Amino acid sequence: MIDYMDKHGFIGHQDPVRPSGLEFGDCTQRTFTRWVLRYLETGKINPDDANQIAKQLQLLVRETKDHDGNIKIQWVRHWDDTHWPGQLWIMSRDNFEMLFWTCIIYAEADPLIRLHRDLMFARLKERRGFLWNYKHIWPRPDDEPKLPDGMWPWNQWAKIIRSKKQWWLWPVLCILDRDLLINSVIRVWTAWRDPHDTSADLLHTMRLAIKQKIMWTPTVWLAKIIYRLRPRSAIRGQEKLPGKGVLTAWRAYYSPKGAPPMDRLAQPIIESYIYK
Repeated sequence: MIDYMDKHGFIGHQDPVRPSGLEFGDCTQRTFTRWVLRYLETGKINPDDANQIAKQLQLLVRETKDHDGNIKIQWVRHWDDTHWPGQLWIMSRDNFEMLFWTCIIYAEADPLIRLHRDLMFARLKERRGFLWNYKHIWPRPDDEPKLPDGMWPWNQWAKIIRSKKQWWLWPVLCILDRDLLINSVIRVWTAWRDPHDTSADLLHTMRLAIKQKIMWTPTVWLAKIIYRLRPRSAIRGQEKLPGKGVLTAWRAYYSPKGAPPMDRLAQPIIESYIYK
């Protein structure tokens, strides 16, 4: 994996055209997925990992001002603001979600990570659950406005309960996790309709694994069982990939030339948390 990292440990996509040899469009998703996978694999918080995460968070945070001059905090995809992943107003849900979960998981290991976690909760509450991606990013960020991604209230309530380990609210958590059931059905149906569509499988897989590890609920278990029915994915122009459906979704997503081997990192977690 070291060949896909920059000097601060952010994971990119190999691209020989760029001076650095790497492209960092979805580096927040990849980098912080790696930290979550490390936790899920061992079940323990590594202090060295927490220290590295705290350093990376400090590189991603930005201060902006609203119309009244009040300072507001937001996070960017990459520390280098000379390229578009480091610019403001492009933090999408799939990138922010893994950043957020990493802060929740590692919060008790470092006060700086805990501060970022609390700031994220506060900012999302203030913004009624909406993120900061007002700009279109394909092929590059532009000034044409777009609706920002939403992170729905029940997802945030569930995160708070798990973050604080509020076991007395476990019955409520069983209800709040219902979105995983819906998403599992959608992912199975979407894959049957289009074996090339892996757009939301990575985040759904990680949510299922995290929520089994932290305050398991029968709702999560049922969502996992449904998700096992996901059919195999295919790379465009090729036959369906061999293997289990969720594993093939990750393999297809990271099949383009130069993509980091995140599918190989995730394989033992998928086998353990989805198929056992």
